[in-house]
Amino acid sequence: IFARVNELTLATALHGFKESDWQKISKTFSHLQKRRIEDLKNSRQANPADITSAYVKILEEVRAMIKDAHLRVEKFAPELALEENIEE
Repeated sequence: IFARVNELTLATALHGFKESDWQKISKTFSHLQKRRIEDLKNSRQANPADITSAYVKILEEVRAMIKDAHLRVEKFAPELALEENIEE
């Protein structure tokens, strides 16, 4: 998920993440990518509106990945999976 998110968006969202969450996420990045994202984070102070906007962009990416079948909700969170005929 985070490899598909813009680095500036991720750096802004990091202002609201716990350090332990960043440690988990950063395992998927190269050393250079981690350094760039951390430098972006440290170069500017994000306000709550910026952080919320970054979270929304990440959620939009997750939704797009689910729609395109790059993520399968039933595999990682079966309790969140919706059936095809949910409207009925």
